Amino acid sequence: MKDNRGSVSSSTNEYRISVAAEGWTSFGGPVESAFAWVSQRRTEHREDLQNVDVGIARYRAVLHALGQVARGATVHVFTDSVHARELRGERPVKEHKVAALRKEVWALISERKLHVNFGWVGREDNPAHELLMADADY
Repeated sequence: MKDNRGSVSSSTNEYRISVAAEGWTSFGGPVESAFAWVSQRRTEHREDLQNVDVGIARYRAVLHALGQVARGATVHVFTDSVHARELRGERPVKEHKVAALRKEVWALISERKLHVNFGWVGREDNPAHELLMADADY
C-alpha cells in the first residue's frame, strides 16, 4: 500500500495528525457520528456526537486537533481524499453548515499562525479510523 503521508521530521514544532469520522443512523432514530484524531506524539482523542452528520464531524475533528498544537507549528493533517480536497479548496462544499466549519478551520489556522497542509490517508492506514472502530458500538 502506498503511503501518501510522506516523511515528517520529529521537530518539536511539527505535528503529523490523522483524523477520521464515521456516521450512522438507526432505523427511525437520530443521526449519530463520531470523530477521532491521533498524532505521531501518541496523543489521541475520540468523541461521540448526537444529531451531527459525518461531514460536520470531520471538520470538528480537524478543529479539535488543530486546537491542541503549539502556536506557529507546522501541521500535516491526514484524512480521507474527499475531505482533504475540500480543506485545500479543490472541491466545493455544498452544505452551508460544513462550509461554515471550513471557514472556522482556516480562521483558526490564521489566528494561531499555523502552517498546515492536508493530505490523504486510506482508512486501512489511518490510526484515527482504527481508534474509532476499536470503540465502536455499531
